Amino acid sequence: MDFIGGDYPYSMIWIVEAPSLEYGGILECIPHTYWNKKNARIKEHLLRNPVKNYYYETGDIYLLKSDTTLHRVTPLEQDATRIIVNMAWERARDINREVTHETYAFRD
Repeated sequence: MDFIGGDYPYSMIWIVEAPSLEYGGILECIPHTYWNKKNARIKEHLLRNPVKNYYYETGDIYLLKSDTTLHRVTPLEQDATRIIVNMAWERARDINREVTHETYAFRD
């Protein structure tokens, strides 16, 4: 499963449908993580920072500072439906910044 950093600084995630906790699908994140796609150092971030875990139920909405938070959602452990809507925003000051959207992720 990949830990990723977002290309845009803000993401709002609406949980349209989520299975119960025993099915998995937990958000794991490492806040205040400033990373470089060319030298991501994911293993170093995992060793030096606590991983925070969150569970969200159907109807929940959360805001994520996605450009400075490495994050992933754990796999579902049983056959279940999970539907989300993820919206991302750029800052006005970065309107001309080139965004490439590739992900340099660490697989555990």
